[in-house]
Amino acid sequence: MKRNKKLLVLNIIVAVLVIFAAVYSVVTGGHYTLLTNSFRPDCTVSGYEVVYTDEDVVKLSDARLSDKDEIILEFDAVGEGTSDVTVTVDFEYGAGEIYPVETRTFTLNVNGWGMITDTTHGLFEFPSFTVVLYIFMLILLLSLITMILVFIDYWKKSDFGYEMVACIGSCIFLGVLLAFLIYKWMNGYMRYFGAFQNAFFEIGYEIFLAISPFMIVMSVLLAISNIWLMKHEGYRPVNALGIVFGILWAGATGMILFSSSIPVFRHILNNNAVNKSFLYIVCYFGSMFIATTVCAYLSTKSRPPLDRDYIIILGCGLRSDGTPMPLLKGRIDAAMDFEKEQFDKTGKHAVFVPSGGQGADEVISESQSMTNYLTEHGVPQERILLEDRSVNTMQNMQFSGEIIKRHAECFEKCKIAFATTNYHIFRGYILAKKNGFEAKGISAKTKKYFYPNAFLREFVGLLVDQKWTHLIFVLLTLAVFVGLSLL
Repeated sequence: MKRNKKLLVLNIIVAVLVIFAAVYSVVTGGHYTLLTNSFRPDCTVSGYEVVYTDEDVVKLSDARLSDKDEIILEFDAVGEGTSDVTVTVDFEYGAGEIYPVETRTFTLNVNGWGMITDTTHGLFEFPSFTVVLYIFMLILLLSLITMILVFIDYWKKSDFGYEMVACIGSCIFLGVLLAFLIYKWMNGYMRYFGAFQNAFFEIGYEIFLAISPFMIVMSVLLAISNIWLMKHEGYRPVNALGIVFGILWAGATGMILFSSSIPVFRHILNNNAVNKSFLYIVCYFGSMFIATTVCAYLSTKSRPPLDRDYIIILGCGLRSDGTPMPLLKGRIDAAMDFEKEQFDKTGKHAVFVPSGGQGADEVISESQSMTNYLTEHGVPQERILLEDRSVNTMQNMQFSGEIIKRHAECFEKCKIAFATTNYHIFRGYILAKKNGFEAKGISAKTKKYFYPNAFLREFVGLLVDQKWTHLIFVLLTLAVFVGLSLL
């Protein structure tokens, strides 16, 4: 609930700031200061003349020279339309030496709201740009702060899931974007709207360069991981996901870095709006992949409080004689170690829920094999609830939850943990939520070559589970860059 309140407050503040920016632009838009950029460091202005074509559109209210000898013109809106402003400047150098006369022409437009815009040479400048820029950066900053606070809330409560991934990904994307915007603003790259457009386009490329080292390392690790997986487990489509991901990232990198030199890419990305949208979209999904990796890794380092009522043990393969394979044995041992530590420190026992049905090549169900192992290690039968119908992790959580509901006096107050291999922990958090209850993960160690592919699998899950959110981002990105290009 607190997270929702933070997001609600952010949305209200953003709405107020956007409305303020729009109202401020309309109220102040009737007065425009034209910076003619007519100064020369080695000359002085000896005279100038200002002529504009339509006095029914704009009216010159003031003309002056700045400390740099730049001619600054103040205009007020009169009526809707377009007026060309021509400035003729005489320069003087040294002992009366006169430079050739310089003439510059500017185009001012007044819209139906009485706002003046400067569209000289295809640019788009307006009086309130500085205030709008400050508001834009403030919105980014507030969004970043809110996402950080929400992430801290998720982390404190060990609430791992796709929402936490989206939160981390937003922090990465917003943080890098804001850092580059502030850098360019502080170094004078965004004095006017046209410069902001160019800077905003360039920042997408800089974000890409910032996240690329991590993405390259992960692509290599994923490829190595897949080779190991196929060597030890045989070829399955899921075991080749990393190689496919590496190829896709290499293709996206090629399109970004070499779009101007390779004919095929140049044809696809010949539109500036499409080019920049593609760049930002790639950066967004790259940030989400990094966030998935971070969140999945953090989930393996989180340990449940020592107050659990039930511990679900997620099943996996058995030996031919029906005993647990090392992977499953590690999960059972992790669950028993946790329960022993909990009892030693708090005096509270937990009930084990070994979960897993019988596969076609298994002599007994996985849950029965786990039950045998538990009882062999001193766990009494009355503290074991066997779940023997499930065939995948989703059903593990679903059927185990149903068994706990029947056994517990109040399911809503039950404190549940689940034990599984470390690369599988994040998926356990997600599937427990999907089945309507909260559970904390107990991580069992395994070989590290499983890790990268598991991170990628969860990233694919994020894309599928949050597909509408991602689609909205893609469409908004296209809309923003198409709008900027039109301006």
